Amino acid sequence: MALSEVDDPMTRALAAIKPVSSKTLVKYMRHVASKVGPRISTDMGNQFGLMFDGWTSEDLLPRPSTHRQIVQLVTNLEALDSVCVRLQSEEGNLADVRLLFDAVIAKFPATAHHLSPSAQIVHSPAFESAVVKLLSDRSLISDEEEAVAQFAGPTDSAQETPKKVDLRRKLCVMQSDLAWQL
Repeated sequence: MALSEVDDPMTRALAAIKPVSSKTLVKYMRHVASKVGPRISTDMGNQFGLMFDGWTSEDLLPRPSTHRQIVQLVTNLEALDSVCVRLQSEEGNLADVRLLFDAVIAKFPATAHHLSPSAQIVHSPAFESAVVKLLSDRSLISDEEEAVAQFAGPTDSAQETPKKVDLRRKLCVMQSDLAWQL
């Protein structure tokens, strides 16, 4: 029964007890709660249970179709979590990442826009493809060779001999420049 019922004239007429206002009831309810609350908490400890009747908890429970969707979503998130954990390990390289992304795209086609080799976030798809092929020991096409050409090391015939620098002469020049600035 609602607390405001005690102020209703019909309720007062039907009750065989002395009339009490709702303000008085609230005052005594707070007093009882302050006295009984600590005792209940010491008796119960950390154990706590909450029970709902069917009417009040009905909106808290998902429908069966929604529950199935939630279970499927959790399963998919667990699969993606294992991919995220694998991506965070220091043992992988770009070829491993590409294989993981391809597997995710195969299982979840909606991710292709973000994870494909030609995704908008990839600055140079030819460079990424070239690195993956180099790590996998596969041959490159001309676009890929151009993308990684600037990273190629010097060949044996193209190596230059380092220039010899006379440190005494360089030191004298630096000292004369310093004296001129003073």
